Amino acid sequence: MYYSQLVRNRIWHILTLGVVVSILAIIVVESMTPVYKSSAVLLLEPEQAQTISLADLFYVDTRGSAYVNTQIEIISSRRLLGALVDELRLQQPPTVEDASWIKALFKLQKDEKVSDEEAKELLIDSIRGSLKITEIPQSQLIELSVESNTPKMAASIANTLSRIYIQDTLDSRMEMARQASSWMRERANSLKEKLTIAENNLQAFIEAEGLVNMGEGVTSLTSQQLTEQSNRAITAKAKVVELSQRYGPKHPILIAAKRELAEAERAMQSGKSTIRSLGRTDVKLKELQHDVDSTRELYNTYVSRVKETEESSTLRTATARMIDEAVEPRYPIKPKKKVIVIAVFFLTLAAGILLVFLQEMLDSTIRTVEQVGSKLGLPLLGLLPLVKFKNKEISREEALREELGGDNQQFNESIRTIRTGIMLSAIDTPHKVIVVTSSVPGEGKSTVATNLAVAMGKMEKVLLIDADMRRPTIRKHIGKQLKTMGLSELVAGTAEFKEAITRDTEFSIDVMHAGAIPPNPQELLSSKRFATVIEALKNHYDRVIIDSTPIHAVSDALLLSRHASGMVYVVRADSTSEYLIKGCLKRLREINASIIGVVLNKVDVSKTSGYGYSGYYSHYGYAKEDERAKS
Repeated sequence: MYYSQLVRNRIWHILTLGVVVSILAIIVVESMTPVYKSSAVLLLEPEQAQTISLADLFYVDTRGSAYVNTQIEIISSRRLLGALVDELRLQQPPTVEDASWIKALFKLQKDEKVSDEEAKELLIDSIRGSLKITEIPQSQLIELSVESNTPKMAASIANTLSRIYIQDTLDSRMEMARQASSWMRERANSLKEKLTIAENNLQAFIEAEGLVNMGEGVTSLTSQQLTEQSNRAITAKAKVVELSQRYGPKHPILIAAKRELAEAERAMQSGKSTIRSLGRTDVKLKELQHDVDSTRELYNTYVSRVKETEESSTLRTATARMIDEAVEPRYPIKPKKKVIVIAVFFLTLAAGILLVFLQEMLDSTIRTVEQVGSKLGLPLLGLLPLVKFKNKEISREEALREELGGDNQQFNESIRTIRTGIMLSAIDTPHKVIVVTSSVPGEGKSTVATNLAVAMGKMEKVLLIDADMRRPTIRKHIGKQLKTMGLSELVAGTAEFKEAITRDTEFSIDVMHAGAIPPNPQELLSSKRFATVIEALKNHYDRVIIDSTPIHAVSDALLLSRHASGMVYVVRADSTSEYLIKGCLKRLREINASIIGVVLNKVDVSKTSGYGYSGYYSHYGYAKEDERAKS
């Protein structure tokens, strides 16, 4: 509640600060260059040309994010951006519709003699700074966005760069096909040479071995002859065994049978040698034939691949295509003028509120009823509102002469309350001599003293003394022609009481002004003659109210406190530091001065109602008649 009321009290200051800063924000925002954003959407798709079988040469992995990141880096590469600069002819003199960074670049080139190559690099850097490429989640799409201060330039850069990238992917794939075709053609020619050599080696071997037919017929014939020769040898051997039993070793028939057995065995051994020789020849022949066959098969494969690759090179396919072209934006994306101004306004309000709270925390002045008791440790006799007349603070004598009632009802009610508080503070032994003082000049102690004397004069016999012999003000407050003699002449003995005291019939009080200003007021106030004068006045008047000097400035009030039965301490609200007040009160307590209480003066009730003043006045009957009528 306290802090909310504190904000309400300063709400117009806070709102004024917010409006002023918002106007400045509008001026700044209107001077800012607008930025437009245009975006194109590309689809990254895998290879579609299925006729190419050499997948390792043409396959592009589009399944992982690595591929997408690679393509993003390719799009933003200096090579493609350089091609974009050339395509859009950005190095030509700028037109009215060109972006501001192009105009700034040409101005730089003109002023600092930047070469064309350096200018192109600066253009590339500027475009890269305005380019943003992002992957659309859960898809194979990427968004290519360009920011520029002209709508046409933003859309033109986005679309042109997209087309350059698509054409670049197509050209790179066709170049890969051409390189693969060239490599396979060279490989096929090499295999053709190897096939010719293998065929020549096979033919030379056949001719060298004198082979006519190495098929299954020759092999079967050789095996049949070897079988016949083996059977002949077995038959001859059996005949020799049979004849050996019938004839002797030298019998002609046995000898002939042994000769026939030896010939059969030689023929059988010769057949076995021929079989072994034919086996080795067959192995070598098969080896040469396999070399020819494998080389021919590989050669035929490469010839077929070469034809397929040459056919595929005519297919114009790419791994990316444009889904949405960039269009010229109608509105800039920044600055968001309304958002900025509204944000500045509310941030300023927040800052203003924080400043109010900070000021409240750092403010060491006395503003509230509670602070008088908690910080100063003294009772509060009353509050005096800040009286205004015709929208200006009226003078003290005008406030005094406003009579009781009228527009100054609160002020006069406050004076009466202070009077009552003083009287109630010492009922059995009334305060005969009351000294009114403050910490520094300008806190309204003379006003309090004068009005308090007038209020008490309606009930008692009162004398008002101006003891501030440095800056006397009672004469101004009363506003009437007072006697020439005053306090200084009375204490000095050059004037009698009747010559120094003037009767104010309008307010029914006696007044004694300061008189001639002495060279050393402290000597006069500390003299025995002054004490005698005060004693005489105490016996003649019910109340003697003395307007003294501020304590912080001089020590005159400390001398007067010796003769006072009570002191009224005036504090100007929201003005005097509590540390200064405490220092002055400490000086009074050191000499055992009797302090009746504190008067909180010049309280602006309309601005500081958050401090509880409105409730204070309403509770004690200080409110204006119209306010009481509402309650």
